[in-house]
Order: sequence, then structure tokens, then C-alpha cells
Amino acid sequence: MTTGMEVPKPSFKGLKSGGEWRTPLKKFRGRLKSITPKAEKFGTMVHFGSTEVQVILSDTPYLYPIADISIKYSEQENSGWGKLGDSYAKAMGCSRDEVDLGKAVGKLQTWERKDNYLFGTRSSEVTDPNTGEKSTVKEEMKGTVWEVSDIEGMVSSLIPGAVPKSLLDTVIGLMDGRNQNAWWRAALTNEDVKKDAKLQDSIMNNTLLEGLKAAGTVMEDENGILHIQDAPF
Repeated sequence: MTTGMEVPKPSFKGLKSGGEWRTPLKKFRGRLKSITPKAEKFGTMVHFGSTEVQVILSDTPYLYPIADISIKYSEQENSGWGKLGDSYAKAMGCSRDEVDLGKAVGKLQTWERKDNYLFGTRSSEVTDPNTGEKSTVKEEMKGTVWEVSDIEGMVSSLIPGAVPKSLLDTVIGLMDGRNQNAWWRAALTNEDVKKDAKLQDSIMNNTLLEGLKAAGTVMEDENGILHIQDAPF
């Protein structure tokens, strides 16, 4: 049935300041295969379809290899859609406005549902029916949000905490044409890297390099020289 409603292309860009359908899944890892916006009774719902589902936590037993997470599209940043965007931004190492959902499709990623998330409070004035006295009552605004983390091949998923994309680009760029020891010297003497202990750790314990190799972003030739194959973002 045609509703006449124009379905917007899902985007986290330009959300304004100022209830996802239930599934027993609480936390799982799966391969995102599709993102489908649909005009439904209560607005536009964006369906995230995953395969190869590995259940981590579930309210009730979940035996299916697929999952469909439906999230209501919103232009408000303080919404379930906005919070999902924040998590994608963190996992991809970029701002929310820069999130490209197309880069998440086809990749394994971890999804986690958080219930009773506090979006904020609102005040309303009530009148006592017996005395006529007015008072202000604060009401908590709670809902369910989904967050994504640990996206396959995403550099920011290899490093605990947030690292600016520009700094990661610099560190990765220093690999090209160098062997591992030369890259270490170049990266660890960078003034910005010196200020980020977690990034230093990911370099020295090889977490970053091995993750980039596994993702196909960097390859090492027979002479031990590193070469950048593809942009990590």
C-alpha cells in the first residue's frame, strides 16, 4: 500500500538538538547485510538486517542466524536514531555527520540494546484537585537505544577510546614505504602521538598493524616493507 510518505535516505548528518521495536536480543555480533527504510504507521522505521548472528545476551533463547533491528528514524540528536549515530561515529573514528552507513554494510559488528536509557527530564505543572495548589513535577524521559561497536576492519575499533581521525590518518600514512621498526620510530616520535597513551600502546603491541593487515588496509611485502592498500575509512 502506498502511503504517499517520502522515505528519506538514512543519515546521521545535521540532527537537530533538542522506541525501537522490541526483540529478545540484547547483545549480539553479526554481519550487517542490509539497511532498509520503510514508511510505517508511526513514522519511518529503518531496518538493519544482519546474518551470521552470534548471540551474546538475549532476554529469551534466540536460535536464529539472522536478526532485524528496527529503529525509528528521527531528525533529533537526542533520540534512539541519534544515539545509534553516536555509536557508529565512535566505532568509525569520525564525527556523526561524517558517518557513512554504506561502509558498515557487509562487515561484522557488535550490537547492544540498552533499556531505560535516560534521554533527559521534562517539567510540567500540576494542580492539586483538593487544594488548588500548583506544583512542578519532573518526569524522566526514558527509552531503548541500540549501540554499535567493534566494526570489522574499522581502525577505531582496534584502539580503546576515541582517537581523532586526522591523527590516525597521519599514523597510518607513516607506514607506507617503511618497515615496521622505521614506522615505529616515525610514529612514536610524532608530537601528537606522544600525547595519546592508548594509541602508543596499540602501535607498540602491534594491535593496530595486525588489525590493518587483517582488514586488507596494509600489506607487508617479502622485504618487510609496509604498503597501504586502501583507505581505512
